[in-house]
Order: sequence, then C-alpha cells, then structure tokens
Amino acid sequence: MNESWIELEDVHLDRGGRPVLQGMSVSLAGRAIGLVGANGAGKSTLIGALLGVLRHRRGRIRVLGLDVPAHAREVRTRAGVMAEQAGIYPGGSGVDAVTFAGTLSGLPRREALRHAHRVLDALDVGEERYRPAKTYSTGMRQRCKLAMCLVHDPEVLILDEPTVGLDPAGRAQLLALIQSLKEEGRRILLSTHILQDADGLCDDLLLLESGMVSYAGPIEGIVSSAAGTIVAAGAGL
Repeated sequence: MNESWIELEDVHLDRGGRPVLQGMSVSLAGRAIGLVGANGAGKSTLIGALLGVLRHRRGRIRVLGLDVPAHAREVRTRAGVMAEQAGIYPGGSGVDAVTFAGTLSGLPRREALRHAHRVLDALDVGEERYRPAKTYSTGMRQRCKLAMCLVHDPEVLILDEPTVGLDPAGRAQLLALIQSLKEEGRRILLSTHILQDADGLCDDLLLLESGMVSYAGPIEGIVSSAAGTIVAAGAGL
C-alpha cells in the first residue's frame, strides 16, 4: 500500500492579511496527484506552502514524511518545480537556461552542462537548444522549463499550470512527456484549472474551492469514463 507523501492537518495560511487556505486537511498517496481548481482557488499558494516558501499560521504540513517549514530545504532539494510565472534564463540559449538551473541546484557547472544535454535529449529537444531562449514558442518555453526542473534528477515534480498557453497538439505532447516521467517512478503534483489535464494522468485528485478542500481521493471518484451516453434531440439538431 502506498504511503501518503503529502499530508496537511488543519492548515491555515493568509496572504496580504486575507485568508487563502482555510482549515485544509488531506492525505494523498497517489504517484501522480492532480491539484485542480479555478483561478484563485489557492493552488499556487498551496504549492508555496508545501515548499516552505510561504508560512502557514496554523496546522501541520508534511511532504515526503518531512515537516515543513522545518525541513523545507530538504524538500526543495528533492523536488523539481516548474512555476507558472517563472521565466527562462535571460539572454542565453535553452541549454544555457537548463545548465544554469543545474548550478542553482548545487551541481558543478561541467556536470550541470552534461545533465542539461541529457535531459534535453530525453525531452526530444534537438538543435533548438542552441537558439536564444527569447525566440522560443510557448511550447518550446514550457519544454525548456520542464527540463530546468528535471536537470538535478529530482524524485518529485511539482508542476504549476504546465500546459498554460499551449495549443491542443502542444498540450497533448507535454502531457505525454509528464506521463513518461510518472512511468519512470517519479512522484508528480500537477496543478491545473483544467480537469481534463488531470484525467488519465493522475491517480489522486485534490479539488480546491476558495481555499478549502472540495474533493480529495481517487480520480475515479469524480471523473468517470463510463458515465453512459447522452443523446440530445430537437429541432435543428
């Protein structure tokens, strides 16, 4: 039986004097967890709390069995984070950006460069890696950001809205890449406001509404592919 790797007990967190997370309690053990909710539901705030970047005022948070924020540095070392608003290393190429991320994770530059090429190969990024990152399409930028969070070979991936801005084909490609990372054995937290992105990829679902848990558990409990057939009939149809 899988052990829970994200645990929250009565977590309260305020931002700017306004309550955002309100008494959140949940325990999740799925290999891939979908963090779903409308914009403003508290998804990014929860990610900040799980990483110890934002401090909760009440309650308890454990990630990978470690108390946060007491052991937040170890959690961040073991995690690769793809933030929604994060940019790419300015003024350089894609491989420069991934190498820079590797050095920030503590890798010596030569080793970071070697890791960068290896992860870009795994993500099927060819000669585009040598182009200036500022010329990348949205799809290439997202792929580069994914490489940046993989370069130090983390055991956990925390992906905040990774498919935002992508066309349907690019979205499908990126989700397929994330699926392959799950199959490698990595734990994944996928934050999205699109339930369909979590369907088929995630085992467990955490649905937030106004900073509170609306649903937590197996994704089959809220998404079913065997819901039957709906037939619409009427004039003009």
